[in-house]
Amino acid sequence: DDCDDDDPNVFRGSREICDPAGVDEDCDPTTVGDRDADRDGYEDAACCNGDVCGTDCNDGAPNVHPTAPEVCNGRDDDCDGSVDEGVLITFYRDADGDNYGVDDQTVQECSQPSGYVARGGDCEDDPLADPPANERNPGRSEVCDDVDQDCDGRVDEGVSCDCTLGVDATRPCGFDPALDGVGNCRLGTQSCGGTGQWSTCGGGLVAPSAEVCNGDDDDCDGMADEGVRTTCWRDGDDDGYAPASDPTMVICGECPTGHTSSDPAVAADCDDDDAISYPGAPEICDRLDNDCSRATRAEPSEDSDGDGHAPRGAACAGGFPKDDCRDDEPRAFPGQTQYFGVGYCPSTHPCPCNGGCNATGAGGRCGLCSPGTTPTRGASVFDFDCDGSATRRANAMSQPVCSCGGGFGCNQTAYYSYSRFAICGSSATRWQCTSSCPCSLSTTTAPLPCR
Repeated sequence: DDCDDDDPNVFRGSREICDPAGVDEDCDPTTVGDRDADRDGYEDAACCNGDVCGTDCNDGAPNVHPTAPEVCNGRDDDCDGSVDEGVLITFYRDADGDNYGVDDQTVQECSQPSGYVARGGDCEDDPLADPPANERNPGRSEVCDDVDQDCDGRVDEGVSCDCTLGVDATRPCGFDPALDGVGNCRLGTQSCGGTGQWSTCGGGLVAPSAEVCNGDDDDCDGMADEGVRTTCWRDGDDDGYAPASDPTMVICGECPTGHTSSDPAVAADCDDDDAISYPGAPEICDRLDNDCSRATRAEPSEDSDGDGHAPRGAACAGGFPKDDCRDDEPRAFPGQTQYFGVGYCPSTHPCPCNGGCNATGAGGRCGLCSPGTTPTRGASVFDFDCDGSATRRANAMSQPVCSCGGGFGCNQTAYYSYSRFAICGSSATRWQCTSSCPCSLSTTTAPLPCR
């Protein structure tokens, strides 16, 4: 069993010594010695037995042995002859500082070196690129600019683009371009925004607007103030209506005092001096055509007999009282009294004479009065005073006459100055005879009793 009879320390059962010479002291080629200084369960690689050696490549480090996990620390932790295999981190060159590096410039390190990042995929890393390189990397969102922002090899995917940045910078906007420069109208401008949408129309936009009276063409139809200027006609009584006439002015705003915008061709004033007479005015009981509905100014139905009383039920208001019971009879109206007088000259009253009583000298005197007849009820019978009862018109009274006394020539034709029909309550002029001549002309109140 002795595998080396020349060496007394070599025999089966001898203690294997850890020696780099590889002597097989125990004549068992599978043993290499029992040196395990770091007590990690693996013999020191310096211990050999022929071609067989220990497997611990660092017997001073318990974390280094054939089954230890390789960590990135610059040493061979698993004793496989390689350092940091499988655990080195790949870092990518990041020149534009956007935290994404380019795939073709990498280093493998245990920790991140300056100028490198742990993410690749950057499709533009040049800091001087236009658009800026830091706006293009896998973490960016696509915008409408015909550029691949997210570095996936496609442009503008997944976004709705009304315009393209860098291609569609601005455009005119606002209204029909054919109206640009007509009247006040000026087109505005829009800019393409970062989301691929056109901005609000601005940039000096003046769009067509409703026409106003300012001397400008606001609605851009080539005409100024059409349909908004005010045509005015002369209105002398300021009742809002003009007589048939031509316009006097065309202005902005309201017509001045003494003018109206009401076209007389539609409704003309029938009396431009009367402010209560105009088309559609309320009818007043005044015998005038207030609402301008007639060819003449007269409105006879409001008092056809001219007695100052409108007929009952007349379609007018104000003015004459509406109480006439007979609008075809001027002698009939409420309060009528002149047809009911009685005689004035009684037989006891001094006789009225003229100057003939003293024509031949003083001392003449008048004789007694011979009274005339009093008015009597005549044949005309109707309701003169509209009190609901029929009354008679008075007949004419006879003239009172007198005779001269004392033989002097008194003119017997003198009489009271009555009208043909006496008016009650009127003043009468008569010759007043006293107890001696001469006669004198005097005026006295003759209160004729009424009915």
